[in-house]
Amino acid sequence: MGVDWLTAHDPEDIVALGHPLPTRSASLGRPAWGDVQNIAVDNGDKPHAIDRYLAHPDVAQHIGRAATL
Repeated sequence: MGVDWLTAHDPEDIVALGHPLPTRSASLGRPAWGDVQNIAVDNGDKPHAIDRYLAHPDVAQHIGRAATL
């Protein structure tokens, strides 16, 4: 049993470059990172703020589920 990978990104976050992880590798023809779920979040005027990423309901729920395994 494991936890699916979740990537959260704010399109305005210059550090994250606003891009989700690829879910498939074109050269391999299979998932590049395993089971990846990408979600875009809006961190408002602080796009790189970790507290805003962690407070996003989808991110917090995923962390909560993983912590109880």
